[in-house]
Amino acid sequence: MDRLRRDMRDLFDRRQAGLGAVPDAGRHLMQGAMARREEPMDRRAQMIAGIAAAVMAVLMVATLAYIRFGATRPEGPVGVATPARTAEPTPKQTAQPTPASKPSPPAEAPPGKVVYDVDVAGPDQGWILLTNCIEPMTGTCQYFVAATTTGGQTWSAPVQVGGQFDPADGGAPRHVRFINASDGFAFGGTVAFVTHDAGRTWAQLDPNATFYTTIEGQGRRAWIITWPCAKAAPCSYQVSTSADGGRTWSKPASLPAGFYPYRAVAFGEAGLLLSSESPGNLEITRDGGATWAGIQSRCTGNVLESVVATSEGKELWQLCLDYPDANSAEAKRQLWVSVDGGLTWASRVVSQVGTMQAANGYFQVMAAPKADSLVMASNQSGMTITHDGGRTWTGVGPGGVGFQSIRFVSAQLGVAVDVTHGIWVTTDGGDHWSQWPADTSAVTAA
Repeated sequence: MDRLRRDMRDLFDRRQAGLGAVPDAGRHLMQGAMARREEPMDRRAQMIAGIAAAVMAVLMVATLAYIRFGATRPEGPVGVATPARTAEPTPKQTAQPTPASKPSPPAEAPPGKVVYDVDVAGPDQGWILLTNCIEPMTGTCQYFVAATTTGGQTWSAPVQVGGQFDPADGGAPRHVRFINASDGFAFGGTVAFVTHDAGRTWAQLDPNATFYTTIEGQGRRAWIITWPCAKAAPCSYQVSTSADGGRTWSKPASLPAGFYPYRAVAFGEAGLLLSSESPGNLEITRDGGATWAGIQSRCTGNVLESVVATSEGKELWQLCLDYPDANSAEAKRQLWVSVDGGLTWASRVVSQVGTMQAANGYFQVMAAPKADSLVMASNQSGMTITHDGGRTWTGVGPGGVGFQSIRFVSAQLGVAVDVTHGIWVTTDGGDHWSQWPADTSAVTAA
């Protein structure tokens, strides 16, 4: 059962990153499930039927993204979220950023680069992570970051982050995250880089980790979650924090045994909320990591996703999405809200809107700009917002497209990335969204 869940999660992670041959992956996944004998026959049959429905939902999104991209989607394995998903890399040695001896000039942008990830620090300032690792893959892959201060109207020359990566390297950069206008990170499963000059130069960040799960932050506070041990070794995930934009880091603190970080939300100058994979329990700190509190999940033991959101660490949101059930038209989905930091919870009706809404809306995303407000979407549906603690919902943003991320920099400023990597920005707390120019030819041209 656990192996099936890990395989299913890996398949969705690969699809969301626009990677891999999903039809083949789905076929092998179901064939493997049929061959296993760790579940009773009736349970296995139910799970296989659910997996098949989920794979079909993923393929629908893949087809739409392929059409919008013009058949130029990235390829290669995705960075890992748990150590079982990738080959063991060579352990790192140093614990602090290693400045480059001499800044390298911006690399010439190869033709055909595609946008991989997006982040913003203001209504006009943002960054995109680009890669030339696309079909047909010949030679090595490179990753670049380009910046805009004009709301996407113009972009800087792409700056290469890291060196050459083999197309089969699943630990290469996959994400870009800026915690303020100057300090940011680009990272993947086994590498991480830091900048303190808005992306003009990058240095390798190496807190002695084997795997990087995520880097988040706000203002001057950054958080990094790592797996410090070799593959399959008995270990716990660790959290380190930096109060100076990633220049120095605290001694790593271990998360509870069996806690597998799935989503991380930074709030304020000293807060971090984490959700775990099944059963979806939470960990929270409000004092820069000095103390942590565990919060029991309201999800069932059959949870596929535990998505969390908070704006200030007191009002907490948790969305529980179960594995698909062959006897139901859609997977069970339950939204909970707590206004006292997780002591008590209330159930709310989940309202998904958008012309692409499907029965199995896997990969849910949500973010809380302020108290009583929450913006939700999925990879198969548009955005919906509540301003009364989840009692009523209103459709906002574009229709006809699903979303892969939503993030708020402040109570008013937020950024969302759709499944075709279109960039959407709000400056009024999520009620209205506008798209940055989709033409990045100035960035992607040779």
